[in-house]
Amino acid sequence: MPKRLFRDFDHTLAFLSVSKALENKWRRRDVVSFIEEWTGRSRLELARDELERGALSYGLKYEILDELALTVEDMVGDIVRGIDPDFDPVRNQLRPDGNTGKIRNIALLCIRHQILGHVVKLGIEPLLRARLLPTQHASIPEKGQTGLARQVKRMLNRKLGIQYAIKTDCTGAYASVQYSVITDIFRKEIPRARWIFPCMRILERYAPGGHLIIGGYLDAWLFNFVMSYALRYVLTLNKSRRGNRVPLVIRAVTFMDDLLLLGRNRRALLVAVERLKEWMFDNFGMSLHATTDPLRIFSIEEEKARKHRHGAGRGCPAVDMGGYLIHRTYITLRKRNAPKIIRCFDRAWAEYKRTGTIKRQRACQIIARNGMVKNSNSFILSEKHHAAELMRVARRVQGYWSREANRKRKEYIFNVIAKHEINVRALSCFDG
Repeated sequence: MPKRLFRDFDHTLAFLSVSKALENKWRRRDVVSFIEEWTGRSRLELARDELERGALSYGLKYEILDELALTVEDMVGDIVRGIDPDFDPVRNQLRPDGNTGKIRNIALLCIRHQILGHVVKLGIEPLLRARLLPTQHASIPEKGQTGLARQVKRMLNRKLGIQYAIKTDCTGAYASVQYSVITDIFRKEIPRARWIFPCMRILERYAPGGHLIIGGYLDAWLFNFVMSYALRYVLTLNKSRRGNRVPLVIRAVTFMDDLLLLGRNRRALLVAVERLKEWMFDNFGMSLHATTDPLRIFSIEEEKARKHRHGAGRGCPAVDMGGYLIHRTYITLRKRNAPKIIRCFDRAWAEYKRTGTIKRQRACQIIARNGMVKNSNSFILSEKHHAAELMRVARRVQGYWSREANRKRKEYIFNVIAKHEINVRALSCFDG
């Protein structure tokens, strides 16, 4: 009997979807307004409960989630019957990427739109678990840049005969993948999941251009789902040599739209890229191009021999992926990332020596960038630029501002309650 690759929609799935969509968002004002509109509970009730217990109690959260789950059940039922849920239009906001400087077009979705994305994701979760591969890293829990770097390093050190690497990228990746294409795949993979297809049509209708959007929770999973097919295809490519089938690609790794191919032969990797380029355009409309020439990776002996050299002579060819330069025996920082981290640490150290503390924004930068230093072989950089001392200062600064945020939150709650009491007194005087 074939394995069931989808979940039926029921109250439990609706409850879980609302819980995931509102996780860590209970203090946001748009979420409070949404709760007021769809459950009838006032923000005064939420404020009093939070003031009494220090945070929203589990019992109140459960009641709210249960009520919202009933609303979601009605919404999905209407969608299946062909009734438009009337979501707010998707708003786009241009935001600069702090690492690359690119301007990203981020989509801002209304709460119900976000919840529907979580509903579909939970419905297709068995299919995602069956299709996503261990070599996919971006936007997947417990995976990321560090896991990618460690996995590629392990691949290079195994006895797989890997000698060359090539990196590819997709131009306008999200804008190239249409919801209708993914829906057609679902019809083949899970034809009995009839409630998912109308939900996908609604998401397609409200998505600008009918394609995946940057900023959507479901969209990141759907793009990884599409890339899993590309990975499986490229790993099946082979050539015939003396009557035997020789794979063109030994290993393939993705970090969202970046694809890394590892193999034994330079020419074989170029052929694999051309075939994959044609296949992805024909099946998904995606434009793939190689961002690097096939790179020959030094052996362990060659890398160790270069450690005794000085200056540029120490350098070795490396796989540039996920912000790291990955060698067989060590991992370093990407060339353009290291100067940024050094400048950040040096400015923070000078400010700390001058004032005895650092600003909040600089503390956030220190905490965010220390991970790359910690998870690479950047021991000299860490010691020379005082990474450990700055992290201790940054944590203390963040602790102070967390306490300030809690204090302001209490002031806001007091103001909500006081405003309500003033309105009650005014109404009582008017009635008198």
